[in-house]
Amino acid sequence: MDRVFKALIASVTGDHYKIVTLLLEDYSFECGQYLEVIDQSKTFIPLSIASSPKDLPYLKILFKPEKHNSESLLLQQLIRQKSIEVSSPKGDVRCPEDDQQILLIVKGTGISQALAMVEHAKSKPNIKLIWVSDEESISSNTEHFDSWLSLVDSTRLNEKDLSLWLKKNRTAISNPNCILTGDPDFVYSTRDNLANNQITLNSLQSDVFEYSSL
Repeated sequence: MDRVFKALIASVTGDHYKIVTLLLEDYSFECGQYLEVIDQSKTFIPLSIASSPKDLPYLKILFKPEKHNSESLLLQQLIRQKSIEVSSPKGDVRCPEDDQQILLIVKGTGISQALAMVEHAKSKPNIKLIWVSDEESISSNTEHFDSWLSLVDSTRLNEKDLSLWLKKNRTAISNPNCILTGDPDFVYSTRDNLANNQITLNSLQSDVFEYSSL
C-alpha cells in the first residue's frame, strides 16, 4: 500500500512554469520517478520529480499554470498552503547509469523529468536535451531553467521542427539511452520519428509506455 507523506513547501518560484521546492523527511526515490500530489478530496495529480535524489530532503516538482486545466488550478490552490501531501515514488523510468550517450526528448512540462536527470548525471560528458513546445515562442518562457540547460547540450524547438532536427543531427546521435516525456501522441510519434531517421537506440524509456499503448 502506498504511503502518504507530508511535504513542507519551502519555496515557489516562476511564472510561466511554477517550480515548487518541497522539504520531505524520510523520503527516498530513484532518479526518473514521479509522485502524486494528493488533496483533501483524494484527487491524485501525477508530477515528475524535477530534482536528483542527491538533493534530499529537498525535492522539486513543477507545473504550468493553466486557466482551463482543473489539475493545474487545484495545484495553484494547494501551493498556497504551508504543506501538501504526496505519495510514495512511482514509475519504472530510471536515469541511465552506463557510459552511453543520453538523449532526452521532452515536451512542455515533461522537462521536469529531464531536469532531474540532468542534475543527477551532470558529470557525464555526453547528454543531449531537446525541449519541444507547441507554442509559437518558447525563448521567453524558459529563463528559470537556464542554469540546468547550460549543463548539457540543449536545444529548444517548436514541435513542428523536431523531425527536421532529428534528420539533420542523426549522425551526432550515437546509440544513446533515450528517454521521451510528454503526451502519448508526442511520445509515440517521436519514437516513430527516431526509427524513420534510422537512429539506433541502446535503450528507450517513457512513463507513457506504462499506461498507453497507441
